[in-house]
Amino acid sequence: MGATLQAMSDPSAPDWPTGPLKAYDSVTMAEFLREQGASRGAIEQLEFPFTTAEDDPTSFLWNLREFWYESQETTRYKISGGNDLLPKAFAAKLRDKIRYGSPVVRIEQDAAKVRAVAVQSGTHHTFDADRLISQFPFPCCAGWKCSHLFPKQNEKPSRN
Repeated sequence: MGATLQAMSDPSAPDWPTGPLKAYDSVTMAEFLREQGASRGAIEQLEFPFTTAEDDPTSFLWNLREFWYESQETTRYKISGGNDLLPKAFAAKLRDKIRYGSPVVRIEQDAAKVRAVAVQSGTHHTFDADRLISQFPFPCCAGWKCSHLFPKQNEKPSRN
């Protein structure tokens, strides 16, 4: 894939894609990698956590464009001290609104609002909002009833 990426021209050019790159718009990344001799396991690792090799409809050309832009980045932003500082900062600012010891068991969303259902002292409580910000590892939501909120391809990673 490296040689293909190096041979690529700027995707923001008005005539892009040019030449042989056009053919990559009709194959998926998994198909391209298979043609290069990659094993199923290697392809799954490259596709994870976004999709599986069987479910990825995205063209290899789209992936190349994304890889090209990433290769041109000169700045990456990170949280000094670690990513755990972000939820800690939310907790500090929103401490009066956080319900500790109240696990979320369901998330619902429609065009107007989002709703979280939590259990507190054995009783279900419903919280409505315009938006919901959550920070959780997928295994935590394995028992939640919210599958419609996540793409189908994320079901497997969410169970692991």
